[in-house]
Amino acid sequence: WAALPFEVLVLDKPSWGVAKKTEAAAEFVRANGGLRGRPCAVVVNYETAWRKPFGEWSLAQQWDAVIGDEIHRAKGHSTAQGKHMGALAKVAGLRLGLSGTPMDHSPLDLFGVARFVDRGIFGTSFHAFRNRYARMDEFVPGKVEQWLNMDELRERLSLFAVHVGEEVLDLPPVQHIERTL
Repeated sequence: WAALPFEVLVLDKPSWGVAKKTEAAAEFVRANGGLRGRPCAVVVNYETAWRKPFGEWSLAQQWDAVIGDEIHRAKGHSTAQGKHMGALAKVAGLRLGLSGTPMDHSPLDLFGVARFVDRGIFGTSFHAFRNRYARMDEFVPGKVEQWLNMDELRERLSLFAVHVGEEVLDLPPVQHIERTL
């Protein structure tokens, strides 16, 4: 929903490779007067977003806004997707991350989400973030021995997250269907 009409390019053709999607996006933006011309939106999946040449092209733009739907997909601090979304945040005026499960595995998942939405919340060092909120098992790599400072983490999460409860959702009743083969 927007106050002004805008053009939308959805890059969802399975037969198109990343290069073709990049060409289409670049031409679409050029045809709409650049990002400061007519309002336009480019919609692309995470798998394409970070790959060459699309990733390089997207980082060379000055986006008014970047919206990461299912932003938990960029939670990994060292994954290509996570790194790209963190870099993309630097060239976006407004960043919005949408997710029903911002930390689907552990509180450490919040680092990548926050790095995209607002890097000032937890900073830019995953290791400093991890050391602040988790004591790691010294013998089992990646295993959290104890969570730390959870009240602080919740307080910082409230700076950039909006929790929507059932009272605002218009969902149909739950259905339980049993199927046998």
